[in-house]
Amino acid sequence: MKLQVLPLSQEAFSAYGDVIETQQRDFFHINNGLVERYHDLALVEILEQDRTLISINRAQPANL
Repeated sequence: MKLQVLPLSQEAFSAYGDVIETQQRDFFHINNGLVERYHDLALVEILEQDRTLISINRAQPANL
């Protein structure tokens, strides 16, 4: 069997769910500017009345 490897993109994967990525997404700074928070990047299906957030935090080391 030979598999064809294709680049992962939101468009290509949309039938199956979300691709969680930070590229070309808005963010805001937290923790005195040391962290970029990419907020609410994907929808997680759970109970009807509940909502789950998926965020990615990209942090810089802090001098202690």
